[in-house]
Amino acid sequence: MEKYLYAAAVQGIQSFIFQTNRLKEIVGASELVEEICTEAFRRLLEGGWKEENQVIAAAGNVKYIFENREDCEKAVAEFPRTVMKMAPGIIISQAVVRFEDGDDFGRTIDAAEKLLRAQRNKLQPPLVSGLLGIRRAPGTGLPAVDIAREPGGTCVFIDESTKRKREKNDTLSLCEKSFYGTDCPLDDTRPLALPDRVLTEVSEICTQNDWIAVIHADGNSLGQVVRQVGRDRRMFSEFSRELDRATVLSANEAFGIFSPPEERSSGKPAADEASGSIWTDDGKSPIPLRPIVLGGDDMTVIIRGDLAVPYLTRYMRCFERHTGDGRMGEILRKAGMKRLTVCAGVAFIKSSFPFYYGYSLAESLCDAAKKRAKEISQTEAPSCLMFHKVQDSFVESYADIVRRELSPAKGYSLQYGPYYLNEDETPEGFSTIAALTDSVRDLSGGRDDIRPAVRKWLSFLHEDPEKAKQWLGRVRAVHTGSKKLINDLTEFTKRGNDSACMAYDALALCTINNQVTREVRHDD
Repeated sequence: MEKYLYAAAVQGIQSFIFQTNRLKEIVGASELVEEICTEAFRRLLEGGWKEENQVIAAAGNVKYIFENREDCEKAVAEFPRTVMKMAPGIIISQAVVRFEDGDDFGRTIDAAEKLLRAQRNKLQPPLVSGLLGIRRAPGTGLPAVDIAREPGGTCVFIDESTKRKREKNDTLSLCEKSFYGTDCPLDDTRPLALPDRVLTEVSEICTQNDWIAVIHADGNSLGQVVRQVGRDRRMFSEFSRELDRATVLSANEAFGIFSPPEERSSGKPAADEASGSIWTDDGKSPIPLRPIVLGGDDMTVIIRGDLAVPYLTRYMRCFERHTGDGRMGEILRKAGMKRLTVCAGVAFIKSSFPFYYGYSLAESLCDAAKKRAKEISQTEAPSCLMFHKVQDSFVESYADIVRRELSPAKGYSLQYGPYYLNEDETPEGFSTIAALTDSVRDLSGGRDDIRPAVRKWLSFLHEDPEKAKQWLGRVRAVHTGSKKLINDLTEFTKRGNDSACMAYDALALCTINNQVTREVRHDD
């Protein structure tokens, strides 16, 4: 029987979400993107939507099977306009592939993806336009349609896209999905009540211009699974649903670090949190976390800086467990895998730093972690993360950051990551997340504060490696009680043509965990 695979993808999700630095507009945009792929598409089909025909509906992607040409043509004609009216500034790419029962569904998916990539290269006229003499919104340069009152009483002109984002700011569907899952319990059974505790302003994440983090996490080896299970349409659809479920459940469990102490199974952080830097709930403060994207194998959040590594570590461990259990585990074993793993990037930025560049850096760090992980195994890349603390107002690529900040002298590197989740999967010469956080804890506590000495050693490393070597000898002689910690931080490990150490990363994370506003600079 002839059928039609309809595929749609939102172009430029990140630029739409992070168009401004106002948190209320960022979260409103993320709510719009979430609604586009779920409720908006279902409403378009006017009761004709069937769950068994849905292949993917998450993270800016829709794949749906139509059983007749007329319904498919209606979706192609109406969905882009529906989306662009609902979220001005969003552009939808579409593709349709005809297939029959019994065809290799994996090849059908590949054909749809190929058509989508070609469609993205075609310019599409914007839905929003205006005459030269029309008033423009100062934040975006687009035609103004309304006036909004800002904190402090000032009024500003806003465009249609910003207006829609602000209208969605109070929608909590993405928060409920991230915190409690798709089947949310009643408010009186939740450990933390919504909506009073949800962030609406960046200033609520931290009291001063301190460190916040943009986390982007992405699953590994999805292509291998799709090639194995994608031949069967029903199994592919089931895999997509189970993957989304595992991602959501992992976010729900990672949110456990924000539960009140009495709601936790013990009075101290669990081992998989890998840090003692856990949020203390006073019952009133906003939760210092806001989800931006959650679906498929993607997770993006904005979170207070000192909570980023504990939250992400728990998420990664839960993701491995949930993808290895139940029906998802059965599907993966048919593809010759035990579980899925995840790589992540964390960009630590000041709260005044543009979120768009923070996300771009987090995505680049995630890609760098994936590249390293795949060097170990193309089919079973281990879970790992990379992070960077932005120290400039200057925006550049991660490759430029490595060259300018993390390469102090020829043959030396301060790029020690990625840091791996599981000790038995950590390659020689690298470190686990737990080992890093243990070093950071030791660096932060104790009477023997070696941080100034290690910072000075890093400064000398930029100036003269021989001078740095002499200084390190003096540090070891003076701080005899911290000899092991000093060695762990300053020991260089061969990485290709360079040798790398952990000191720079540990000092950066130590500063963030302590919410110290003084930068760790080369000239300290």
